[in-house]
Order: sequence, then C-alpha cells, then structure tokens
Amino acid sequence: MENGDVSYLAYHFMKAGNSWLWILILLALSKKFLNTPGKFLPLLNEAVYPVYILHQTVIICMGYLVVQQTWNIGVKFLLITTGTLFICWLLFLLLRLSKLTRVCFGMAEKSCFKKSKVPPQTHAKPIATGEHF
Repeated sequence: MENGDVSYLAYHFMKAGNSWLWILILLALSKKFLNTPGKFLPLLNEAVYPVYILHQTVIICMGYLVVQQTWNIGVKFLLITTGTLFICWLLFLLLRLSKLTRVCFGMAEKSCFKKSKVPPQTHAKPIATGEHF
C-alpha cells in the first residue's frame, strides 16, 4: 500500500471513523449511566477550577524531580501522574480553608453551600405591569 492508493486511503478513513464512533459510544454511555447526582459531586465541582490552576505547576515540579532519576519510563509516568493528582487534591483541601484563598482561586464563599432554611417557592407570582399577554 502506497500513500496515494485507494485501499490505503480507505483503510485510514475507516480507522479514523472507528475511533470517532468509539468516542461517541463512550460519551453516550457516560451520559446514560454517569448523569446522576452523587454525594461527592458538589465537592468535585468546586475543585475543578483550583485544580485546573494548580496542575501545570505541580506537573512541572514533579517532572523536574522525577525525570532526573534512572527509573523506568512507566514508573516515572505513574509517579508524576499519581503524585500530581494527590498533591493537587491536598492543595485544594488546604486552599478551601481560608476565605482569602477561596476568592483567589475562584471558589464561592462557604455560606452558599449551606442548606437554606427558607422553603423554595412552589409557583412564581405574576408581575403587575398592566399588560396581559
């Protein structure tokens, strides 16, 4: 098979299509089975932005320390990946303790996560404007 051959192009077209279909299948299954509220979802949702801000710095620092070692590449990868996840999670838990760091890292104040004692409205009240639609 050469680069200009029809079978070469068809093979790579089908290979790319297969990859895209697997991605769509995984997204559909995720939407069906993982689209439910859980008890850790609010905490994980709060952690998204701070971990996004911190992860690159942590990866660079971990990589600087680990790459110099003479270990296997798989060990280095696992150490950098799990170390980054662990360190970012610990930093997130520390950052959420202070009001100043919560603001600096884009987290809401603690009070908005408390349950409200005011019952929710069952129906909206109409606005008195004089116009009827």
